[in-house]
Amino acid sequence: MQLAFYVILLIIGIVILVLVNPDPAAGSRKFAKKFSNMGNMTGMHMNNMIQRVGPPYSQSAIGDDTLLQWMRPGYHISILFDKNGFFRKIMHESYAG
Repeated sequence: MQLAFYVILLIIGIVILVLVNPDPAAGSRKFAKKFSNMGNMTGMHMNNMIQRVGPPYSQSAIGDDTLLQWMRPGYHISILFDKNGFFRKIMHESYAG
């Protein structure tokens, strides 16, 4: 009797999980889309980018430049900005989803 009860609870939990988050990669795709929607980033200041996509996961100095990184499950992008805070280049982007 107890085993049947736990099996039913497990099934209910799985159904709720699927209904709440049917596509776990959807959040990563939506986040990655914020970057692709910016189009050509040439001339964009890091503060403008942060306003559009949210705060970075990390910030590092590379010489006079600044590297900002954003991460979500299944998505990572690192972008290099010059000493004045303007976009230089995308250093790395990976997407699993």
